[in-house]
Amino acid sequence: MRAGERLRIEVIDTTCDRGAAGMRVDVFTLGAHARKLCSGVVNADGVVDAPVLTSTAIAPGEFEVVFYVGDYFQGRKAADGRPFLDTVPFRFAIPGVQPYLLPVRVAPWAFSLADPPAPSVSVDARGNR
Repeated sequence: MRAGERLRIEVIDTTCDRGAAGMRVDVFTLGAHARKLCSGVVNADGVVDAPVLTSTAIAPGEFEVVFYVGDYFQGRKAADGRPFLDTVPFRFAIPGVQPYLLPVRVAPWAFSLADPPAPSVSVDARGNR
């Protein structure tokens, strides 16, 4: 994650194994003070570009991210007619102040969370960290 990043949303298009560049994403905070935090667009690296996601304004709480999967695949002409998935809402909670990664994989017919990559660990020849 980049320095200062609070919530990193990565979206990979599994039909081409690349970032879902151009997909629109909306981020909402839920609860008593529910509101839209931001809208962003996935860049070529698969990361949602939205300045709010790098600010300290994102506090612990409940959130919803809406992924515009159908619009993305229609724009790519990747499906005959309307893709099976349209808008996909995903709700989750951030319990603490540490950074969080939301790694998403999409196809016209599928949406899933991926395991984030394991942190790199240096190991010597004896297997010691």
